[in-house]
Amino acid sequence: MTRKIAALAACLASSCAFAPAMAADAYSRGSTKDAPGFSADAPASRSWSGLWIGALGGFEISNSKLKANEEWHCENYAAGDSIAIDGLGQQGLFGELQIGYDYQFSQRLVASLFGGLNLNNAEFDVDASAFQTHGGTTKTDSANLLSFDQKWGGVIGPRLGYLTSPTTMFYVAGGWAFGELGKVKSGGKDVFTTANGFSHNQDTSLSGVFGELGMETQLDGNLYLKVAGRYTHFGAVDLFSESEGNATDGASAHGSLDLNQVAVMGGLTWKLSN
Repeated sequence: MTRKIAALAACLASSCAFAPAMAADAYSRGSTKDAPGFSADAPASRSWSGLWIGALGGFEISNSKLKANEEWHCENYAAGDSIAIDGLGQQGLFGELQIGYDYQFSQRLVASLFGGLNLNNAEFDVDASAFQTHGGTTKTDSANLLSFDQKWGGVIGPRLGYLTSPTTMFYVAGGWAFGELGKVKSGGKDVFTTANGFSHNQDTSLSGVFGELGMETQLDGNLYLKVAGRYTHFGAVDLFSESEGNATDGASAHGSLDLNQVAVMGGLTWKLSN
């Protein structure tokens, strides 16, 4: 009996010594325990969580659509006319200052909230002869150009990033876009103003949505390189809205501007608390 107990104890001892060696060997070959993480030779990095600031520059392409319509009615008769000019595009340089906060809530996922203010030098113009085809007359002199631009813009929204390595993140972002549209001008003068007989001055507020795809990677310490592409769609901006008479005998006219933008940018960000 004593020999059996001694033999059993020897077997248990050898099993306990052999088990850690098997576990270590399995782990080194890539067991399911380390599948979600990074490889052992990946460079070390601090957490992405923290406040950051950034400065980016790039190129912007914009497309606008001018729309105007007029309706008139008298008793049982109604008629109207409309015009739309699409493809009013321009391109120019683009720059933006950003601030945001990242929170790394898992080994590979980062959630953020950020905002940015931007400027661009793109200006839009169209030959006003496009508005004067009714009646068979056209003019092409330079004083007859309609032009407008965006004074400034901004974005606020969340982003979600995926770490392909401890130092590189690809992300998707979206949210609210806003800004200020410059006055539509003809011959250097404002068009839609009370001084020209309109009931109110042109609206200049821009409000819409944006979507963005980008990549951020660590260069050195708290310094990161960032590249991104962004699409922005602004809702219709009211240029003028006029009416006279009443529901049975009168006329009305309305004009608006739709603005869309695509920007490609790159720049540097700096982690303030990392």
